[in-house]
Amino acid sequence: MLSWRLNRATREDRPNPVLQGWLVIIFAFIACEKKQEEVALNRYPFAISAPTERQQAFERELARFEERVRGNPSRDEDLAQLALHYVEKGRRTWDLSWLDKAEAMAKKSRSVRSNRNRLADLALAEIASEKYRYDDAIPPLKRILTADPSDFDAALLLIQAYLGSGENDVAQTVAESLAKAKPCLKSLIALGQIYETNGRAHDAEQAYLAAMTLEGAGDGQASAQVRTLLAQFNINQGKLENVRWLVNEALRIRPDDTRAVQILAELEAQWGHLELAVELYAQAYRISPDPQFLVAQAKIARRRGDGNAAAELFRHAELAYRERIHQSAVGHRRELAELLLDRGRPQDLVEALRLVQADALVRDDQKTRDTLARAQQLNAQLRGE
Repeated sequence: MLSWRLNRATREDRPNPVLQGWLVIIFAFIACEKKQEEVALNRYPFAISAPTERQQAFERELARFEERVRGNPSRDEDLAQLALHYVEKGRRTWDLSWLDKAEAMAKKSRSVRSNRNRLADLALAEIASEKYRYDDAIPPLKRILTADPSDFDAALLLIQAYLGSGENDVAQTVAESLAKAKPCLKSLIALGQIYETNGRAHDAEQAYLAAMTLEGAGDGQASAQVRTLLAQFNINQGKLENVRWLVNEALRIRPDDTRAVQILAELEAQWGHLELAVELYAQAYRISPDPQFLVAQAKIARRRGDGNAAAELFRHAELAYRERIHQSAVGHRRELAELLLDRGRPQDLVEALRLVQADALVRDDQKTRDTLARAQQLNAQLRGE
């Protein structure tokens, strides 16, 4: 059974020595078979499904639950399942109206059954996280874990909620307990992410590599994710030897993995292959219409001296972010602030600072703090300080 504190952790929390010992045992075994570096070059050995097949299967499932809810609109489990599918629909399409529909279904499910309604609480937590309301995501997850401390899905979401709200210590406590209780691909990915966030680079790398030794059939999405995470980790550490292989393997597993496409685009831009980088960013945007891919293309256009194209791309991205903010009072204020800072117009700097200050009240993570510091510095320069 999992065990961890559901309240805030203190700064005196220390890494779990039992978990660290377990990781050492894993890699002692790996070292007998092959070098640790070779683990990263393992090919995913299981069957791979095409993006169109997965999308069609998802749409069939969504339609099935819509039909069940129409037939019996008071069955709490079907309402909650439909809510979870609407969350995923919103995530795939970048249309926040699906999140509103999901919230309505989840609340209706809880109105039918308010006690121990695990699926509805998972949906409410996912909705809150998608809207960057991490503090709102934590209570429904605590309800689930109070009823069942071993609930794996709730624990994973709780780690991300604590990370999003800047509670890195308690996120690490949960992640270490989860990985110790259920060592698997997803739990070790979460552990690696929190170790990397907390500046424990060696431990993060060990967790990612250990995760890759535990992947199994049906883990395609997580298997692609761990390779993109390890690729980005290697880039951050200045180790570029295996990055392209890792990203290409991630894309072999999941051709629609936008993070993998984005990493390739960033590398091509750094190496001066600007036309290819633009094509890759456009490909990522076709998969998922995230405005950040338009911003990246705008920066490249400006780098190539095409000011008009850059201005148009910035404008489209700005409109998309403002629409998202209009739909959700919290979401994407930091991203809009980053756009305004990147565009570099003096008249935008005050708004950028205001946006990221408001976002920092909700998303107290390192990236938000870095953006806030940048906005403060540029505004100080604008005032001549």
